[in-house]
Amino acid sequence: VHSRFMAALFKHGINFLVDAWNKMLSCSPSRDAHWSDWKVGLSCWSYLAPAIVIWLIAMNLRNCIAYEFALYIIVPTNSFVADYVFMGRVSVWHMIDRWTATIAFILNMVKVLLISMTILDLIIMAIFGYLSLVLLNGSRQAKSVSTFRNYHIGWHIIGGLLMSWIVVMEHTAFHDLDHPIIQLK
Repeated sequence: VHSRFMAALFKHGINFLVDAWNKMLSCSPSRDAHWSDWKVGLSCWSYLAPAIVIWLIAMNLRNCIAYEFALYIIVPTNSFVADYVFMGRVSVWHMIDRWTATIAFILNMVKVLLISMTILDLIIMAIFGYLSLVLLNGSRQAKSVSTFRNYHIGWHIIGGLLMSWIVVMEHTAFHDLDHPIIQLK
């Protein structure tokens, strides 16, 4: 029983990775054109939030922060072009959007592993991360335009806020500043 379970788990894991890889390389849209909505297009710009935070408090954080700043300008631009301009049409922008969003996600996960945080920070990030995944899944599983719109907009907003919080935590840790929520002195 145990070996059959492990074999099935392995098979499903491999199938998931193959499907994910094929989707990453696809220029096909995830929805038809009638799913396009200006509110979803507007929400794409939520991913500018970490760039704004970097500009305001963290531009001198490290030498390579300018590259991350640029990434947080590229991600919402690609998201807008894929999720609004080319929604429902085959376009290379869908693949570019998936890749830049994935790179930003991986970058943030690496940063979370490297920076010193409090338990509260980890709890906040776990809640926002979980909520982001629930919203992403809801967006992908949506059967109606309004459900898709609500979940997708929520996913954009929560994702932008989460990445912004990670920038704040990195800034706080590297400059040995007081925590923005917990004052330990």
